[in-house]
Amino acid sequence: MKGKLSKSSLALAVSGCLLAATAATVLAAGGLGLFSGETPQTEFIFDDTEAVCTGPWTEERAENPEQYGEGFRYVYYGEPATAVYTVEIQQEGWYEVSGWWTTLSNRATNSLFIITCGEESHEVRVNQQEKGGGWNHLQTVYAEAGETITVTLSNSEINGYIIADGLRIAREEGIIVDDDQAVLTGDWVRQALDGAVDSLERFGPCFRHAAGSGDPASATAAFQAEAPADGVYDVYGWWTTHENRATNTPFTLSDGQTVYVNQEENGGRWNRIGQISAKAGETLSVTIGNNADEYVVADAVKFQLTEEEGPEEPETGIILDDSQAVFAGDSWTLESADKIEERYGDGFRYSAWIGVDSQPNATAVYTAAAPADGYYEIYGWWTAHENRATNTPYIVSCGEQSQTVRVNQRQDGGQWNLLCGVMAVEGQDITVTIANNADGYVIADAVRIVPAEAPETYTITLNYNQQGGTVTGKTSGLLAGETVTLTAAANPGYLFEGWYEGQQKVCDTAAYTFQVASDRTLEARFTEEPEADKADLLAAIEDAQAAKTDGRYDDADVAAQRAFDDALAAAEGVYEDENASQDAVDTAQQNLTDAIEALSVHNVSTAELQAAVDYAKSLDLKNYQTDGQAAFTAALDAAETLLREGADRQTEVDDALYDLLHATAALRLNADKALN
Repeated sequence: MKGKLSKSSLALAVSGCLLAATAATVLAAGGLGLFSGETPQTEFIFDDTEAVCTGPWTEERAENPEQYGEGFRYVYYGEPATAVYTVEIQQEGWYEVSGWWTTLSNRATNSLFIITCGEESHEVRVNQQEKGGGWNHLQTVYAEAGETITVTLSNSEINGYIIADGLRIAREEGIIVDDDQAVLTGDWVRQALDGAVDSLERFGPCFRHAAGSGDPASATAAFQAEAPADGVYDVYGWWTTHENRATNTPFTLSDGQTVYVNQEENGGRWNRIGQISAKAGETLSVTIGNNADEYVVADAVKFQLTEEEGPEEPETGIILDDSQAVFAGDSWTLESADKIEERYGDGFRYSAWIGVDSQPNATAVYTAAAPADGYYEIYGWWTAHENRATNTPYIVSCGEQSQTVRVNQRQDGGQWNLLCGVMAVEGQDITVTIANNADGYVIADAVRIVPAEAPETYTITLNYNQQGGTVTGKTSGLLAGETVTLTAAANPGYLFEGWYEGQQKVCDTAAYTFQVASDRTLEARFTEEPEADKADLLAAIEDAQAAKTDGRYDDADVAAQRAFDDALAAAEGVYEDENASQDAVDTAQQNLTDAIEALSVHNVSTAELQAAVDYAKSLDLKNYQTDGQAAFTAALDAAETLLREGADRQTEVDDALYDLLHATAALRLNADKALN
């Protein structure tokens, strides 16, 4: 059923409208099962344990924050290996295939997924060094009831480890018209790119593209379907992105309105274009034209019945648009003309960035009081663009809870994105702050606060010697994904050694920051500071006391004497301090040693060095071989500089004299001069 859609097929494809269709239409479409008490399964999720694996796979069951389920499998190239996921489809329609994996730098950038349904088979290669810990679109395929969709992950011609983890096959909702079903005029190119990057973004087996032209359009693609029921239909478009795509591709809806979209962005997903009101039996249509500034793409269009006009609103929760936020800083700009298809409400704000390591100088603060005791999920909405920050910070606070979630605003625009969750009591403020300490423009559009079923909370059990130090930080009522910082502080006489979980050290620094995923028992380990070894310090003090009587002190200038007296007093104070640390002892000893040595520097006669310089300058280098002249010149320059600027240590004078004498001795007379 990949040709023109019949009325009965369209009726079955409408999400939420099956019961509104007449019994005759449903029966004619083969939908008797819908009234038999059994609802066909339309979503299938598998873990790696449910795949049929062949070859030398290794099971990894250690906890990884990105894994799906209890673990995953991996294999390298070499001996052939496959992981096969299979499902029999119960209800006809388009099905999206999505993969889940964990990322690491040793992963393959060309992991091969082979997706087969009926007589069609498509190869998709993905980069498993990116986008771990979530569902990633691989392909969409059309399946008849009773057909089998098979997904094979293979290590054929890969360049690193491949990961077999979760796989999802889910039926697309709504009435979908692919480009193979569109009515085309003009010059369109059908593009099927198995295994290429564009494969990850296309809908179905292919897409069309046409070169841009002036008005009127010389090529059009009309996507048409019959409305199965009275109502308002949301209209969505799907395309593949590239830098040569048009930024003003026209989508003209059947009611006459034209929406211009930027096809350089938001590929490989459904993008809401607008709405159409229609009666049952009327034609729903979207026409894409090439009267644009570059290449336009015609891939797929979806019509989805809604209950009322206007933007699709969540059923529950508090929504705060950017007009309700409190803005600080003068770098926020209101944008009300761009991103119509992605923004929430009438506009959004954006701010220039100042860098991740800086303190923000622009913030947008959204605040709402919790209507009841309970758990709340926090969502963000933004518009995407390549100049957006990849690490925009959302700081979510409620009472003593505070967590920062950084999001990539170059992707997932025009939709609600789950950020995190918080516990709140009735009337307590929930605050979401967007800041501009990021690596690109940050967007402040809308925030949504939704009551939800409270997840399991976790507890951190702390063990430590209370005589050795203290520990601060939140340890109970912790939510999954919540960021926690525990800080250890050693008492006098003790040292902080590190954070331990069992016998394994998990952090060396006093501040340990991590995301909560389970109950944990942690030990802040404090050890008694060993008594400082003062033998070298005592020897330095005794030498300093001797310098007072053997003439070294008396012969020094006033500045050297003053520095010596200060260093000696400090060293004696540290020596008398029973609680002095080893670092303090070592520092005092080194300072005093330096001061003793400095006593003699300023009274050393430089006459010998000056004499060596005078003799060296009297030599005519024309009489000497070139070998050795470079070293001689360098030694002479260094000696003159030392005489001019002075020396801090006797060793500097000694070294300069030694270097100059040896460089002078190394000079060799020319042959003719040596004979005379």
